[in-house]
Amino acid sequence: MAVDIYKILHDEHEAVLAALEHLKNARVNTRKAVVDQIIDELTAHSLAEDQILYDRLADAQKTLIFEATEEHVVMARVLEDLLSMRV
Repeated sequence: MAVDIYKILHDEHEAVLAALEHLKNARVNTRKAVVDQIIDELTAHSLAEDQILYDRLADAQKTLIFEATEEHVVMARVLEDLLSMRV
């Protein structure tokens, strides 16, 4: 059975969006756990995209890959800021 990487990435995007929605309504005593979950999911997701997906895209997609990689750098900085915040 073939692995559908696009479905997996889509499902991961949906999971992070759901976790962000959950964070908006989370009680103070559960926010840290939700933030930790978001950080873990986004970190694993971006690493998978960087290491698996982008290497397999055609040369014609180099601009898209560059932009996505830059977005991951920004996301990593935001996640570092989240880690240092009191939530």
